[in-house]
Amino acid sequence: MTDNKHPVYVLIPLLALFFILLIIGAIFIEIETVKSAIHHFFSVFCHQQTSLSIHIAGEKMPVCSRCLGMHLGFFTASSVIYLLRKKIGNLWIKKEKTIISLFVCSWLLISFSAWLANKSILMTSHMERSATGLLAGITSALLLFYLIEKIYRMHKDRQNP
Repeated sequence: MTDNKHPVYVLIPLLALFFILLIIGAIFIEIETVKSAIHHFFSVFCHQQTSLSIHIAGEKMPVCSRCLGMHLGFFTASSVIYLLRKKIGNLWIKKEKTIISLFVCSWLLISFSAWLANKSILMTSHMERSATGLLAGITSALLLFYLIEKIYRMHKDRQNP
């Protein structure tokens, strides 16, 4: 596995935590320019539809419930990967097809769910949207760390033929 002390293993969960803190902080920040800037930042990644967003104390979160699930899932998975990085070892390489399949399936599920909602065939709740987002966030973190590991191994193999 990649050097367990490599900063990427801690930087990714920290960046994910920073995004979550921004999302939650936007609810409680009373300075409108800061709140607006946070909402604008997340508008690049999220549609921010009011009806699909969670409201706390009358304040709309800067992301929809699905995107909130994605951020929470990504943070959770990347933190677990960081904490268990020594025990994971070569599991990444052995489970390549599984990791990629889980990632593709989770995003297909989100796409299908969005298509059904767009056609007014099936409307999903905040809980269902958060759950599919959580799954996509988890599988995205798995895929990202797998790719980091694969790139590291390719680089290492080139240096030590």
